[in-house]
Amino acid sequence: MADRIDVIIVGAGPGRRGRRRLLLGAGKSVALTGSEIIGGKCSNRGCIPAKTLLRPAGLEGTCERAAGIGTPGPDFGALPAHRDRMVSSSTAGAARSSESGL
Repeated sequence: MADRIDVIIVGAGPGRRGRRRLLLGAGKSVALTGSEIIGGKCSNRGCIPAKTLLRPAGLEGTCERAAGIGTPGPDFGALPAHRDRMVSSSTAGAARSSESGL
């Protein structure tokens, strides 16, 4: 670990990880800190889980309104498992980039 930290970033969400990469590329030493688990609120409880559940419902409505498509329907029973896979994938990527110093 560096004797000196140039920048401390509060939170470990996707936007902050990108900022960290830029700062590291500029030669700064950077530390991430926060009370959230790796990935931040967006990855774990906010945007990613919500959009994963909402998008299929929106697509179903679009298909119902489209001429000639018919009414295919999403498997709403499978959505919680899909949401969990998306959250796991996002947080695993966050953990990898944090461990690798990116």
